[in-house]
Amino acid sequence: IREGTFNRFGYQMLNDKKYELAIEIFKINTKLYPNSSNTYDSLGEAFWRLKDTIKAKENFNKALSINPENKRALRFIKNHKLD
Repeated sequence: IREGTFNRFGYQMLNDKKYELAIEIFKINTKLYPNSSNTYDSLGEAFWRLKDTIKAKENFNKALSINPENKRALRFIKNHKLD
């Protein structure tokens, strides 16, 4: 499965408010694509929607460790006061 396909499926689950399922999908995507900043960014958002700010911050920081220029992760941390 391509990274983007799996990610879109995870976001479908987020939009359907199936947060735990979305988290599991995004976790699998981080295992399949461990060097992708995007996969950790998506997992961070899923944890944030589940109101787990600690795990959200951990995953956004992981996304930034892979790609310090990840604008979405930087914006999310700033806008949601996860710094």
